[in-house]
Amino acid sequence: EQGDIQNPLLPQLIRNILKQNISDGADTVVLGCTHYEFISEIIQNEFSGVDVIGVSEAIARQTCVVLERKKIEKTDNVGGILDIITSSDHEGFMEVMLKLGFRHESYE
Repeated sequence: EQGDIQNPLLPQLIRNILKQNISDGADTVVLGCTHYEFISEIIQNEFSGVDVIGVSEAIARQTCVVLERKKIEKTDNVGGILDIITSSDHEGFMEVMLKLGFRHESYE
């Protein structure tokens, strides 16, 4: 949640969270939030043979469908503006985004 995906303790934390389910026979992990995909590689490294399914692509496709249906999709090649709205600490959120590799021009 803090974007610290390079933390050396993260693999152990993931093992602790998933080991019982995997031991009980789970062979697939579904990442139910888009930001969980940042740790999919760690899950695959810790539990070889377990399938990891992310939801980001499906959410992006559905977003395109909804935008098209409502006739509000962007059809030109002109750059747009991304406004990030969060109910948490904005500065803290932006720090996490930077840790995860997102660039920003500015965030006022």
